[in-house]
Amino acid sequence: LDLTPLQQRFARAGKTLDQDKLKNLKLIRQEQGQYFPTWGLMVLLGALPHVVIKCARFKGTDMSLFLDRKEYDGDLFSQLEQAEAFIKNHLHLRGEIKGLQRTDTYELPEAALREALINAVIHRDYTNQGRDIKVGIYDDIVNIVSPGGFPNTLTAADLSEGRSEIRNRVIARIFKELGYIEQWGSGLQRIKASCLERGLEEPLIREQGDFVDVVLYRHPIQEAAPDTA
Repeated sequence: LDLTPLQQRFARAGKTLDQDKLKNLKLIRQEQGQYFPTWGLMVLLGALPHVVIKCARFKGTDMSLFLDRKEYDGDLFSQLEQAEAFIKNHLHLRGEIKGLQRTDTYELPEAALREALINAVIHRDYTNQGRDIKVGIYDDIVNIVSPGGFPNTLTAADLSEGRSEIRNRVIARIFKELGYIEQWGSGLQRIKASCLERGLEEPLIREQGDFVDVVLYRHPIQEAAPDTA
């Protein structure tokens, strides 16, 4: 296995990834004097065929017509960056002049997009090899679907209040080590808060069968016109 993508991420964070670190993080295991990759390392490197993110931009508000679609493989960090770039490429930019400078912001908060993608990757059920993460962009929403429902002990209300139960501990530990997540259970709260601060409808986070479905609404909440009668 080529560890370069993971080593580069650690180097950017000012950390080393040597053999001892690999063992401590449970990325390798030793058997009869030889080292073998763990399932977590295989997933992080994208070394399994089903570890992909599929992205599509549809025309209108249903899946009847594709405008663009891409499939991203490789290490999980590269997949995240490419999926985020794909989404941004299909979002509107809003320009604002502050002093002598123009500031462009996406119609959806970047923090919400990033957290939704990271949550999908960390909490995905990787044991089912016939499914993958899907990102759908429509005129009205961005939809991120991840295989694997909520843990049996948690409900959507529990998750929204910050309770968490980690499905993939090795993967989550690496993301925390590299600064992609700050504290357990805070991601969904940040998704909702950042959208509400922007004046958008509260995101919908639900369990659909054996999937977790995150819906980010693209258009601001329309205020009712004042009654002038």
